[in-house]
Amino acid sequence: MRIQSRGVAVPARSLIACLCFMAWVHAGAGQPTSPVVRAVETVSASSGSASPAPLPGMAAALAAGRPIVVLFSAPGCPFCHALRTEHLSDLEQRQHAAGVLYLELDLADRRPFENSPGTPVPPLLAEPANGRDLARRLGVRFAPTVVFLGPEGEVAERLVGYGMRDFYAAYLDQRISEARSRLARRP
Repeated sequence: MRIQSRGVAVPARSLIACLCFMAWVHAGAGQPTSPVVRAVETVSASSGSASPAPLPGMAAALAAGRPIVVLFSAPGCPFCHALRTEHLSDLEQRQHAAGVLYLELDLADRRPFENSPGTPVPPLLAEPANGRDLARRLGVRFAPTVVFLGPEGEVAERLVGYGMRDFYAAYLDQRISEARSRLARRP
């Protein structure tokens, strides 16, 4: 069955899947079978968990003027997985050489952020208590979304979705260069 909307035929199954996903993200639901924590800091949704979500190197990166590249993802999101494996795994390997810090946060993660003891909390994270709050504060509503952060907020235009696979690496590199140059011009 196809649904006609503004002259465009959309398969009903796609429309229903999209609506279900948006409702799932908005509700903060979705319990993964096991939490995923990788070296780059992939933080999974665990609404009832009391264990904090670590933010390795975030305060140091902001103090050093390195942009933070954050992928907001969702469990089971095929586009998030494709983006992660096709482009961001390379960034993960070369993040120090690229002069960035790469983190991955789950849109529905309610675990509180945790900084290393004695490490000041960056102003950007003073208010958001967890990944879900940070996503809401930044207006991130869809997965995958990649944002480029500095001490005061976004420093480059975000990348929403994963539609242009052939050009995505160029877009990513352009945004990273833009973020680095904006942070370098900061007083």
